[in-house]
Amino acid sequence: MKILDSRVEDKHIFLTVESNSEKFKEIYNRHFLDLSKRLNIPGFRKGKASLDVVLNYVKSRGALDSETNNAVFKVVSYYSGEINEFNEDWKDKIFGKQVDHSVKELDLGTWKLVYEATFEKVPEVTLADYQKISTLVEEKSLDELFWPVKKEGKPEAGDVAVIAMRAKNKEGESMPKYSYDFLEVDLSNSHLDSRILDAIKESKNEVELDNCKLEIRLLECVQKKAIDEQLIKDTPFPEKTTPEEVKKLIKNQFEMQNLSSRHREIVKWILSADNKLDPMPVETLRTETYKGFQMLRRRGNNNITFEDLMVENIKNLKLSCVLDAISKKENLSIQEGDQESFFKELDEKPWLYGYKSSEALFALPKEELDVHVLQFKTFKFLESKLFFSNRID
Repeated sequence: MKILDSRVEDKHIFLTVESNSEKFKEIYNRHFLDLSKRLNIPGFRKGKASLDVVLNYVKSRGALDSETNNAVFKVVSYYSGEINEFNEDWKDKIFGKQVDHSVKELDLGTWKLVYEATFEKVPEVTLADYQKISTLVEEKSLDELFWPVKKEGKPEAGDVAVIAMRAKNKEGESMPKYSYDFLEVDLSNSHLDSRILDAIKESKNEVELDNCKLEIRLLECVQKKAIDEQLIKDTPFPEKTTPEEVKKLIKNQFEMQNLSSRHREIVKWILSADNKLDPMPVETLRTETYKGFQMLRRRGNNNITFEDLMVENIKNLKLSCVLDAISKKENLSIQEGDQESFFKELDEKPWLYGYKSSEALFALPKEELDVHVLQFKTFKFLESKLFFSNRID
């Protein structure tokens, strides 16, 4: 296979490809021999006629041109996968599967096939596009543990409200930075502007701030129940459950949510204009993020959008590719004491790796353990660069 020419227009890449003549002949002949297994050719059992007989029979039925097109399509599909997976010049620029092709030259006498293949181009993703991703999940206090119970009616001062919030500036333009599909707000200790908290408690759908207007929709209200013996009696816990065991469970959940919140804020900051790291591997991050999406597209999953996948990756802490890319760009490496710091944090925060023990991780092959330690170090490097604020000014 040879790529004779290329051009890029708008959202597509067009490659002019010349097939290898032997591969074209092989796929073409195999197509017609496979076709003979489904044909009732007089004087022959299915699949037993020679290639010449099959070609003459198909031609007599007026189907030779259409079946030749089908054979050509199989050749094009074969090379599509090769370009998408293995061609170093194009595999990282092509997004998903080939979407179209047109034959430029076809000669069955010399087995020459030249065609133009159309691929989707990896979208140009600017940092501003990432601002559509909502990330604000306020950290939960570990000093005030409670059992959440869904509540009907208006939220009150001590409740937790789950809201959707849309922000618009004075010109009516959307402000994605302050817009959230799902925002959990503890009305007793939230850092949000008091005008927002009052609007939630008063069931107002809109609130005016100094520089924007917020549209608020209440999704759910949660009442905070004290974790005591009465809760144990009223809730179907396993027999002999103690309040202390429940508090430990809730604390672990809150810690995990707080970690998720911080991770999401870090990723959001990495991809924002506020990021002052220099240099920053924006192109690497963009390419790495799309690899997972490309894989889904190649497997035929066309239902999930890139934004959906990005949000899920952030929520589920699966953006190790981001940490890997940053560690390479910043030339971070494992130094003496890094592994000790990693295990110390793991002992203090066992939820970091799904409650795997230090012993279980230490037993990993050195290469796997080093990956965990370097990602941990990279995460700490990012934390050292950040200033967080959940306030809306």
